[in-house]
Amino acid sequence: MNYVNIIMYYYFLSMNMIYCNKMREWEKMTWDEILGKRDHAISIDKLSSEAQKRLIELELDDIDEIISLHLDGKKRLIGIRDRNIFRIL
Repeated sequence: MNYVNIIMYYYFLSMNMIYCNKMREWEKMTWDEILGKRDHAISIDKLSSEAQKRLIELELDDIDEIISLHLDGKKRLIGIRDRNIFRIL
């Protein structure tokens, strides 16, 4: 079974414990367990033109989708799935 390793870097430092606990929960889960209604992939062609341009600037225009993970209310983590790793944008 594959487990998701979330790279938290600087974002981890600024989050409060509620969000840190949520990320720790994800670390113990597979992508199949994580992705669903609230946490989901978004096809690049569904993004705004501004977001697509930003991916080009970041030299990330070769990806097919980004991942949106629900934290709390409207707060989300947006990133790229690289095999088992979630890279926060």
